Amino acid sequence: MIQPKPIPRKYEELKRNVSNGIYQIPKFQRDFVWPKNQTAKLLDSIIKNYPIGTFILWKTRERLKSVKKLGGKILREIPEGDYVYYILDGQQRIASLYLAIEGIELDNSEDYKEIFVNLSDAEKWVRDPDYNGEIITAIPPENESLVITFYDLINERTSKLARKFDSLMNRDEIEDIIDDLKESIKSYEFPTIEVEKQPLSRIAEVFTRINTGGKVLTLFEIMNAKVYREEKDENGNLHIAFDLEDKFNELIDNLKNANFETIADNKTIILQLISLILKQNAKREAILSLPKEDFINVWDDAVKAVQLTVDKIRTFLRIPVSKLLPYYVLIVPIAYFYYINDFKDPTIPQLKKIEIYFFRSAFSNRFSSAVESKLNSDIKLMERIKDGESIEWNKEIPLPLCG
Repeated sequence: MIQPKPIPRKYEELKRNVSNGIYQIPKFQRDFVWPKNQTAKLLDSIIKNYPIGTFILWKTRERLKSVKKLGGKILREIPEGDYVYYILDGQQRIASLYLAIEGIELDNSEDYKEIFVNLSDAEKWVRDPDYNGEIITAIPPENESLVITFYDLINERTSKLARKFDSLMNRDEIEDIIDDLKESIKSYEFPTIEVEKQPLSRIAEVFTRINTGGKVLTLFEIMNAKVYREEKDENGNLHIAFDLEDKFNELIDNLKNANFETIADNKTIILQLISLILKQNAKREAILSLPKEDFINVWDDAVKAVQLTVDKIRTFLRIPVSKLLPYYVLIVPIAYFYYINDFKDPTIPQLKKIEIYFFRSAFSNRFSSAVESKLNSDIKLMERIKDGESIEWNKEIPLPLCG
């Protein structure tokens, strides 16, 4: 991996890239959570030319599930095949800057048009750059007349703003202060680092390492972002064609009637099953490399195999609720059997071998370690069971010796 180098960006470019959908926020990022006073502090730092940290972006043509709205504003999509830059670090800062520039009001009634610029303190700062008073605040300063909003500072003409204060200050002086503030924002260079030509697995690792909140992405969260798909209807309107989280929740809702909904505690098992079906490999790297369309196309078959497996575990193995399963992952090899058996019920000899496999795996604590490797091995057993081959169980899944 080539070491990325910082690229300075001006605020106009950042704003334009967010507005045009070039910068996007992957869905595995947390929601926007900064309070308005934190945004005001960020803007105050920018005005004073303080460092605010680096933005880290992933440049890719891959499409992930991303945040669609910032405040109440719909973020624009860009065409398939074009590059998009996903924000890996700096989401809260970029979002704050964008909300303030656009003057957006959030659903929680935080109105970003109401961030205030104290022109009296700004004058002191212009005269003395070491002045530490807060120029930008989330609430209007008390007993102060020389105040404008940050939104107006960015979006209104200097002459129009200055006219408000004709009776309080010399026009040229107030215009100079406003122009200095505008220039501080417009000339500020935001350091960005662009990471490109890297697979999603490595990007997930980058995100985990740089995330200051300590959030470790789960495999399901990554795949949820990767396999998300939208389509346009005949009127050109986008609608969700596949959302892994919604699909998984549908599966769990269907399993509630069978009292097997607690397998939701291990969302990885459905990913492992699909990867075994497509690549005969349940390892993390294999799952992350699954093509989106292949994953989506096999989803319904994987769900059908899981449902048939749950039914057989309940009726034949006499395990009435999922909480009694020794390992939830035991569902995976049996579901794989159903898939390769064209979803037909196993014959009596096949069923006996599946029963032996299940209980030997349980009593030998087979899935207490090296789960992925054992799944890769066990689907070979399922293929042999399907083909009616004899199996030397003491060799394949030995039981612990009793003392």
